[in-house]
Amino acid sequence: MDKTDKIFRLIEEMKHDAEDWQSEEDVDLEKKYSQCVQDLGAQAVVNILFRHYQDSTNVSALMGHLFFIWKDFHYQDWKELFYSFVVDKVDRYHFEWFCQDVLEIDVKRLIKEDKQLSKLVKPQISEGPLGITLVETSEPGSPWTQEMFREHGMEAIEYWRRLKEEGAPMRIDI
Repeated sequence: MDKTDKIFRLIEEMKHDAEDWQSEEDVDLEKKYSQCVQDLGAQAVVNILFRHYQDSTNVSALMGHLFFIWKDFHYQDWKELFYSFVVDKVDRYHFEWFCQDVLEIDVKRLIKEDKQLSKLVKPQISEGPLGITLVETSEPGSPWTQEMFREHGMEAIEYWRRLKEEGAPMRIDI
């Protein structure tokens, strides 16, 4: 079994545990799966989530359940993932949506400011992913995003501040 197959199997197990509504108790996903995720690589797991789970389940809901995987990601980690999605518009759309609406990263500015990305993505930037115009906002995160962070013992604003300090172009003024 290769690494990709192992990641698919791991994601299916985590997805089952996260979505098992009939279970009497919640499974501590971080405790149960963090070593496996670490062994396979957190970025590799997130990459496969966005590439293969956007149609079967809302990838944002899965990312909420699997918060422990990405909670410590730095801006550079997100940027590396973005590079892996630039060639496929559908994968990039789902990833851009997450970057904007959960991470509050200004994707348009990221593309414009990164010479390598702007060479790869520039033809689509005027219309956004799949023709959807990306709009900046001064509203910091949705109630869902705020609650997701709080459920995991973090404040979204603190995560966003850290991303900004690491060089991320943010959609909100923090």
